[in-house]
Amino acid sequence: MPKGVIAIVGTTGVGKSELGVQLAKALHGEVINGDSMQVYKGMDIITNKMPMEEREGIPHHLMDFLEPHQEYRVTEFTEDAIKIIEDIHSRDRVPIIVGGTHYYIQSLLWKNSLIKSYDDECDNDSEDDENLNSETDVLYKRLQEVDPIMANKWHWNDRRKIRRSLQIYLQTGKRHSDWIKEQHLPDEKASSLRFPLTCIFWLYADPKVLDQRLDKRVDNMIKMGLFEELKYLRNKVKNDVSYGGNVNYTRGIFQAIGYKEFEAYLNALEETPHLNDKAVETNIEAMKSAKRRYSRKQIRWIRNKLLLKCQENNLNDADTNYKSKAGVYLFNTTCILFLSSNFSIPCIPTGIFLRRIFFNQLIDSFWN
Repeated sequence: MPKGVIAIVGTTGVGKSELGVQLAKALHGEVINGDSMQVYKGMDIITNKMPMEEREGIPHHLMDFLEPHQEYRVTEFTEDAIKIIEDIHSRDRVPIIVGGTHYYIQSLLWKNSLIKSYDDECDNDSEDDENLNSETDVLYKRLQEVDPIMANKWHWNDRRKIRRSLQIYLQTGKRHSDWIKEQHLPDEKASSLRFPLTCIFWLYADPKVLDQRLDKRVDNMIKMGLFEELKYLRNKVKNDVSYGGNVNYTRGIFQAIGYKEFEAYLNALEETPHLNDKAVETNIEAMKSAKRRYSRKQIRWIRNKLLLKCQENNLNDADTNYKSKAGVYLFNTTCILFLSSNFSIPCIPTGIFLRRIFFNQLIDSFWN
């Protein structure tokens, strides 16, 4: 019988990590990190990692293994996660993918589907990328080097298309032409559900309530030592040759919300050690605003990409002999006032109740 996987998605601040631990306890599972920032060693505050004591002994994979200057592409994540899932299955346990980097999770759950959802996730993150902001002729020459097929397809002065093809290569590690080639395979091979029995939990909260939670989260991050963490990273950039002395806000750990927002303040603080409170308050509000914007972006992706993909998958499989199922369950966490290792959601009290709400075939695959 095929093995199943669980994915927990949603915005930051809705309790994904906590639910992952509780499900792992109920289903004999292990957590696989699906957050692109939590792969980095240290930096626990800026990346919002779940404290060790709150993980309750549940194994967490693909977390805390990269140095801050290293990059980790979505294709690498997919390859690593597949190997871990196979290992978890071999030990008759349940893989539970938890995270808010949704194009990572989609690339794992569906074969060769990344490009279809890639633009919405990444276009807004590339405005500060020096590799993509050169003159058009420079970008075209670079595209000719890495992906001559796409370079021949586009006019040498079509900046938008050239930039997009180059961006796909730089951020996924795979040529745009290769993605297109794979997506023209027969449907069952090109963009089929990788794990035929897939259960997705979407944790949602009312935007007004969520905004308040996110603001409190930023305040707590500062109390926990966010500035010290940022200063440590700044010193690494200045003194460690691995970083090259420069910061690219579209690469690695520097994409995490907080570094960019506080850089001006930390620069000023080095020149004038005693700045007034107004200076830091401006940067705190900038970080809170960035958190809120990112949460809206995460919701758009789930609504416009993930749910549509699940619907397409289930409709297509109804017309073929290829049996797979992507079940999506929405949990409204608006009323949960306190999220901790002891939290509970009325919808998820026990593994016995889970048996009743899942598709029978899906649940049987988790327990057998």
